[in-house]
Amino acid sequence: AWLRERLGEARRKKQAVLIEGHIPPGVEIYGFTELWQPKYVRTYLGIVQDPSLGSCIIAQLFAHLHADEFRLLPDAPIGAGPMLLSGAVSPYFGNNPSFRVVEYNPSTGKLLNIKVYAADLATKGES
Repeated sequence: AWLRERLGEARRKKQAVLIEGHIPPGVEIYGFTELWQPKYVRTYLGIVQDPSLGSCIIAQLFAHLHADEFRLLPDAPIGAGPMLLSGAVSPYFGNNPSFRVVEYNPSTGKLLNIKVYAADLATKGES
């Protein structure tokens, strides 16, 4: 109810929305296990894929998986942005440390550019 209300308010005010969270909905890439309970995934997707609400979401920003990924909603409304999963600055799961810079137009909220910066630990010290 809360997210639906906030998105409805943003739509009425013609505001762009970034959704931020730690653990993304869906499956993680290491063990292929569900990260959320199915009933919560259904509820969340029902909100962000709603044509009257989801089009004001310019991106969904998540992390947790220690991998740089992007995902698209199965039934994304026109104008809805991607789901961006940031890598980690720690190489705990064998990943190269990374971070992402997202540039957007503050007037329109539209994404302009996405840059990922990463350290290549495998070649550290090599010539």
